[in-house]
Amino acid sequence: MKKMSLLTVIIILTAVTSFAQTGNLGAFDLILRPDNTNFQALIANENLLSGAKFTKGQTYELEVTFTVSRDCRDLNFALIDNTEAARWWRNLSNWPSLSDVKAGQTYNEKVTFVLDHDATSASIEANKVVVQTAGGRGNVTVRFSKFILTRK
Repeated sequence: MKKMSLLTVIIILTAVTSFAQTGNLGAFDLILRPDNTNFQALIANENLLSGAKFTKGQTYELEVTFTVSRDCRDLNFALIDNTEAARWWRNLSNWPSLSDVKAGQTYNEKVTFVLDHDATSASIEANKVVVQTAGGRGNVTVRFSKFILTRK
């Protein structure tokens, strides 16, 4: 009986942990390229939401560890829908911002997203993270060593 109870607890803890941690993308480089007056890049990854979709009223936390290749006055994050149904760009959340980000310095940060809109579907294109900075000269490489998106 005790083995069955312990096994049940392990299964429940595994299920809760799997549900809570939505997407762990690990380490990767992201190059922010010019887009009008900003430099930005979109993160579209099947592991980001594991088949779920961003839904109005949800809250997510993004935990990141990163460096940047050049100084950035600010580094902004948001959740977007990048589908034709969303007319190619629909902000789904607020835009948390990190100020005065210096080249070569390691940052360990958490930002919180509150969703104001639903994604149009559970597709990868409808559930993206955008990273951007305004101004400056030249592309910015953001080197993530940790990138975990968690639904709260």
